[in-house]
Amino acid sequence: MPEYTENYGLTLPLKTENYDLDHMTDSMKIIDTELKRVDDKAQEVEQDLTQHKLDYATFKDNTTLKVAKVEKELNDYKATMQ
Repeated sequence: MPEYTENYGLTLPLKTENYDLDHMTDSMKIIDTELKRVDDKAQEVEQDLTQHKLDYATFKDNTTLKVAKVEKELNDYKATMQ
């Protein structure tokens, strides 16, 4: 009887047994499925990161505009006090 890997249950045939191609096929299907899942998740994370960068840029621009407005109002107020 073959042994199996801990994480994905891939077939680890014993040295004393003939290798069954069906086991290899099953293991390759598991590997393919997991690689696709990881790739999909990586793409999702990359898209999320891109969106966060855009959100941050917008926030930063809005904050800069607000600060500039407050500074102008403060300077206008100071000018009336002189």
